[in-house]
Amino acid sequence: MDFRSEVFKLCKAIQKRAETNIVNETYLRLFTSKSEECVIPQYSMFHEAAKHGNNQFYGYLYANEHTDDYKTVLQGIKPLPDKDIQIFARAHATIYALIKECVKELEISNPRIAKALDPYSKYRPITTPAGVPFLAEKEYEKAAEAFRESKLYKKLINSSINALVEKLKPEDIHTMFMVFEKEIVACPLDVVPESIKPLEKCLVTKFEKIEEISQKYNLNKLLATILVNRKIEENQIEILLAETLIIFSLQKSLENACSLLYTALIGDDLCVFNNDNIFNIDKNYSNSLRKVIQLSAVGIFLNGKSNMVGDIMLVDCDPYPKHHMHEFGVIQSYSASFNGEMGNTSKVTMMVVDDLLNPYHLLTNRIIDMDFPPLVREEVEDSKDKNISVKKKISRNEKCPCGSGLKYKFCCGKNK
Repeated sequence: MDFRSEVFKLCKAIQKRAETNIVNETYLRLFTSKSEECVIPQYSMFHEAAKHGNNQFYGYLYANEHTDDYKTVLQGIKPLPDKDIQIFARAHATIYALIKECVKELEISNPRIAKALDPYSKYRPITTPAGVPFLAEKEYEKAAEAFRESKLYKKLINSSINALVEKLKPEDIHTMFMVFEKEIVACPLDVVPESIKPLEKCLVTKFEKIEEISQKYNLNKLLATILVNRKIEENQIEILLAETLIIFSLQKSLENACSLLYTALIGDDLCVFNNDNIFNIDKNYSNSLRKVIQLSAVGIFLNGKSNMVGDIMLVDCDPYPKHHMHEFGVIQSYSASFNGEMGNTSKVTMMVVDDLLNPYHLLTNRIIDMDFPPLVREEVEDSKDKNISVKKKISRNEKCPCGSGLKYKFCCGKNK
């Protein structure tokens, strides 16, 4: 049982529901016209305002509440009828129910981390009443269980994340996410972003000034400022970056799951590139962070529903004799060429995801395999009385559980 397979099962369950047809019809009505004449659909401007990035139905609910904000650039924009908003609210609830089920344990033990895992937490809030999901709560249980049973999630809940993240403010976490995302998007796909490089080097040096940390670690100054202001010790810098990347990667896993559920709700199928349409694998490479595939295919795959970029796709082909390629990935770029030598063609670049739908699995797997950051929660020993537990003491000559590599008496235990 893996998360990706269970999410696909949810997609199939959604496609079987009669309500999906209503969502599809409501969605298509925003940007298509029933008239054969070239009449602009009534809500086409609303559709353009709402269709931003990969926020799915959340964007439509937000735009409906803030149509006045768009009137200066989109004259004539008006909110949707209540019945349409109610349908979109239910569609959004169908997606969001998976997130809630996946993070419900963290909602109790560490609500700050649970919020950071929520892909929609980076958007401005909406006041639209929550709709009722099209699926029953129990239908999400297997997918949520697969998410929580993943090695990456277990690494998160068993690491020192509580102790270090408590030093950060919620906005700090989102700032670090923003820096990661900005650098990853801006950085060429075959290059590792600067903010990720310290995890490869695992440097341990003492600093006091933001500029020194920024220069030595080659970190974005926003990250360096957070590390200094929150008094993160120098031997914990790489640990904090690793743990932040773990949270960021799990958030991306949930974001990609949301994208798949959205595709099912609007009546689209998974975009598949295979031997029938691929005529060349242009690039196939990886670095310490990600694996990238670029291909050329016959045909145009754009449609009015999807953004393409950010969608999940499948490459299932035989690029070489005795070599089969079967990879899922997130589309990073798409371009179409019309009426060329081979007719209409498409060029697609995707970042490969693993069974958790994690696009940064190459680095997070390495973090897990190297046991970095180490498990540093205080261990609990059972006493003879099963109702009493005592904390296990750390010997002064043992390695410090913070992961610095120093003895406990020379590190976190030197003042104890």
